[in-house]
Amino acid sequence: MMHPGNQYYLPFASFLLLSGMLFLLMTAHFLGIEWHKTFTITFYFGLLLWIAFLAYSQRKIFSVFTPLDILFTVFILLVTVRVIVEMESMGYLFHSSVRYLPFLTLLPYISGRMMQVRDVLVLMRLFTVAVLLLLPLLLLDRMNFAGGETGRWPVFGLNYGPLLVGSILVSGLLSTYVILLYKKMPEARKSLLAHRALTFLLVGLITTSLVWVTARGWLVAGVFGFTVISVFAWSHTVFSFRLGGLLFFYGVIFLSLMFLPKFDSNFGILYSSSFINTEAFSGILGEACAGKVQLDNSLSIRMALYREAVDMFLNNPLYGVGVDKFSAHSCVSITSFPHSTILQAFSELGLPGGLVLLGILVFAGLYLVNFCFSVTNRKKLEAVIYLHGFFVAFTVSDQIYGNYLVSAGTWLVIGIIARMQQDRIKEANNV
Repeated sequence: MMHPGNQYYLPFASFLLLSGMLFLLMTAHFLGIEWHKTFTITFYFGLLLWIAFLAYSQRKIFSVFTPLDILFTVFILLVTVRVIVEMESMGYLFHSSVRYLPFLTLLPYISGRMMQVRDVLVLMRLFTVAVLLLLPLLLLDRMNFAGGETGRWPVFGLNYGPLLVGSILVSGLLSTYVILLYKKMPEARKSLLAHRALTFLLVGLITTSLVWVTARGWLVAGVFGFTVISVFAWSHTVFSFRLGGLLFFYGVIFLSLMFLPKFDSNFGILYSSSFINTEAFSGILGEACAGKVQLDNSLSIRMALYREAVDMFLNNPLYGVGVDKFSAHSCVSITSFPHSTILQAFSELGLPGGLVLLGILVFAGLYLVNFCFSVTNRKKLEAVIYLHGFFVAFTVSDQIYGNYLVSAGTWLVIGIIARMQQDRIKEANNV
């Protein structure tokens, strides 16, 4: 039996952590199978065993702690200690977001911590294949959707389907763009034109689909990620090609927002949200806010949640309100978290937890930029540039949808960056 590190086991496990659930739910939807919680539990416990086996087989990797490892460990300890201290009953562990901590925080980080450049390259191609498979299935699902009063297309029969699909579309969009950017350009003019036409075609199809599923947060995240890749991918790429790709990307978004509502009568409602009147936020905590918050659209809700998170932190800056206790202090009781990992950390964990999480994100970003300037190998640079876009996209998305207990994509890429740190330390020591 070959060593697991020499196979595709690790990047495939990471892919399943981020996207596997959607494909299972999609399969159940098309086959007309009712989804049960036991399926979800089986899936994640299977991944837990798989990644635990891989981690055991590569346990020497974890013998060296990097600065990011230390910060991540401190953050996990802060969360764990708070959970133990504040736990009123065992139900708190099984009926709150805390139950996701081992599966969508620890597992992604550990998985990323084992990944090398070759694994990142495989993961990129898995996302590209996944998004190409997803596009015709989205079209089929949309054709079978009879329409609804809200204009929200429940992709694959799921109200949160657009959010799951959006993450895969963005991951696949960025991977496809980077792969084609760093693919060796053919010398023949006809082949070169065909290569660029294929690039623009795939980017256009994926971008249009991203707009079509109406996952606004992922659209914004995709814009940031795509832009970062275009800016940082200066080595081994042609400037005019990158600039053309970026302008084309922006143009497709503009045209999609303009013309899709004309072709689809159930499209566009979610993009017509108006900003909430900020005067409604006076005294937002407690009974004083009842009836004053306009909850007519998701943008208004988020504005209210963000302001609540700030007020919770200001009321208790050192200790916060407790892990996953946001909803207990929120006037907007429709959600258990403020849809921003940074604001959630400050409001629930106070200054210590907020600063540690912020430090993790800042240091991870700085390390990525440093890697970009120091790497010269084409394949390594391809992986690093993709990680730039992936990290930015998921970090931005986390400030629109996020919960630090379930931010699997962000924890995965931070784990990968920590592994890159370790490899850099080893190289320096060998020299």
